[in-house]
Amino acid sequence: MLGLFGCGKRYKVDYDGSKDWFKGAKDSYRAGERVRVCYNMIATDTSYYFYLDDVQINPEYDDRDGYIITFIMPEHEVKLTVTHRNTMIASDPVMEGYYDYKRLVYESFDGGGPSYEAEADNPHLVYIEKKIEYNNPDHDKMEGCSYEVIFIIRGLEPGQTKLTITSRSPIDGTETKEEHTVTVNEYMKVKLD
Repeated sequence: MLGLFGCGKRYKVDYDGSKDWFKGAKDSYRAGERVRVCYNMIATDTSYYFYLDDVQINPEYDDRDGYIITFIMPEHEVKLTVTHRNTMIASDPVMEGYYDYKRLVYESFDGGGPSYEAEADNPHLVYIEKKIEYNNPDHDKMEGCSYEVIFIIRGLEPGQTKLTITSRSPIDGTETKEEHTVTVNEYMKVKLD
């Protein structure tokens, strides 16, 4: 039996003039087809950022293939781009307090613990990754298991923006807000106040 995408229309992938940098890249894919390409043009002391139709994506990484980008081909053409920044910086007192990324960690628990969301006033300035890490590997078998909500903040453009962390109680719906100032310098290093 043929898959649903087997007879679908093909759509183009625009690699922004860098198709040769993506191993396994094809010019077009059928709608619904799983796309898998690898980017292995990797230099040391360099950070890489990938975008699918101008939305940042976080590919997997392995030592053999480099960054592995996968997605399901939609029913339209898409653009896959990569940007990079050199992160090699000499020690400098002006850099004090700046880091490649910053982490904010909050405690919660299943079945009644608060939920947390992070939002930057200028989302083009920083990328915020949210992770949940349970404190017990058997958390799916336990009621009320505790976990950490982790926000990883990385710089995308130089500048300063306000970061708001909102905590909501699932029991009574109350909200609390915590505000930080995020500064990103010209090297994409992040400082959090």
